[in-house]
Amino acid sequence: MICPKCLASIDDGLAYCPACHARIRSDHEVGTSEFLFCEGCGARLTAHDRTCPKCGRPAPGILSTHSASADLAAGRTASFPRQSQRALELETPDLSVDTARLGADTPAVDDPFATSSLPAQELASAAEEYRESDPPSYDVASPRSSRRFITLGAGVVLAAIVGFFALDPYHLVPGMLAALEQSAKTMYPSRDEQKPAADEGSHEPDQADEQKDGAKKALSDADAYRRLAAAWKTIVAQHDALASIIDDYNAGYIAPDPNMRHDCAASAYGARTILQSVTSEIQEMKFQEGSEREQDRARLLELAGWVSQRVGIYCDSWDISLALGKDERPIDHEQEILGPLRERAEEDAQARDAFFAHVASAEPKPSS
Repeated sequence: MICPKCLASIDDGLAYCPACHARIRSDHEVGTSEFLFCEGCGARLTAHDRTCPKCGRPAPGILSTHSASADLAAGRTASFPRQSQRALELETPDLSVDTARLGADTPAVDDPFATSSLPAQELASAAEEYRESDPPSYDVASPRSSRRFITLGAGVVLAAIVGFFALDPYHLVPGMLAALEQSAKTMYPSRDEQKPAADEGSHEPDQADEQKDGAKKALSDADAYRRLAAAWKTIVAQHDALASIIDDYNAGYIAPDPNMRHDCAASAYGARTILQSVTSEIQEMKFQEGSEREQDRARLLELAGWVSQRVGIYCDSWDISLALGKDERPIDHEQEILGPLRERAEEDAQARDAFFAHVASAEPKPSS
């Protein structure tokens, strides 16, 4: 072993180093210590180390076939001989091969490159004999036969189920069918069943009939006033919108971009649609016989007509501008686009004056 202090080679089992007199182990520790030391660098090893973690040298006793694990734990290890250059040369095999000795009759052991495998001729003959012999038979069911048995079993079970329901020995099928039919009616009632059975004398009108009857019924004075007053406000709002309609018209009636012209024309077309809707609503109102709301209706229709005249002039001009093709420039058709405004300028002025003259008097008044 190696002294851990002076690294001198000493005999195993000594308690003190004869070179430096360092204490190795006490008398009672001899044979019980679990520490091993590397014979190359003197580093301390454990019983589980097979190589020195410092220098990489095999642990003491690893290469010895005569030492057991108990000997390694007790510190009795076989020394690892130092290899000299002469010993390395003697242990290194001569890899030079005499080609004259590698004939067909030369034993395989004389060839340093030979392996323990059979020659190629013996392998070929053995393979030929195996192919000519009968293959071994195994009593194992093939996957195809297994699938056949499974299919046959499933068919037998299915036939048994169908036969049971067909014969119905316990008379269960009628009850099952009745239960299924009742469940279907509960979950998905038919359209005829949803409607109650109506007698000729006790007919209850549905919501559609009520709406139709409500539209035909004459409005009360309060409802008539409420609806006419709302219509008057809508008409006035559309006339007030003429300011923005004119601004949009001036900004885009000859714009080269068709999308811009469509956007600017939206205000005029929107006002015309609203006026048409409110006019139809006023005309469809039904008042009570002799009601004074008939006069309010006439005044509102006249007021809506004047506003529609003014808005319609701009819509007609927009129709010309938007009808131009992609290759046509609106600036080249400016006089044609402005035609409705110039030709109907007097009509526009008359409608404007009439509106302002009658707008206040056309407003419906609540009944006293």
